Amino acid sequence: NSFFIPARTEAERIIARRLVDQLKKNGLLVVGAVDLVVLGRGASCCIELKRPAVRTLFSKTTAGRMSYDQKTFRDRCMETGVNWARCETWAEVEAVLRDRGVIA
Repeated sequence: NSFFIPARTEAERIIARRLVDQLKKNGLLVVGAVDLVVLGRGASCCIELKRPAVRTLFSKTTAGRMSYDQKTFRDRCMETGVNWARCETWAEVEAVLRDRGVIA
């Protein structure tokens, strides 16, 4: 559910948006799907990655927010008993996977 389209000009960005829209409309791109699905022996976990809030001397970046579709996907996971987590760092990802028994 991931791909990269290099778009350097406005015309290329328009084509990229049209391509993504068509993929969504045809069901080839799952809107709201998590960034990582990690499978282990007898356990699994869906992980949504978001950027952390960062404050520097000159600027402030807010933490990444989940879209409506991502929240819907999370809710479906929770309702069906699928492990799901939101992480901001790779250390958090590792801690979640250990806690849920996906990795030792």
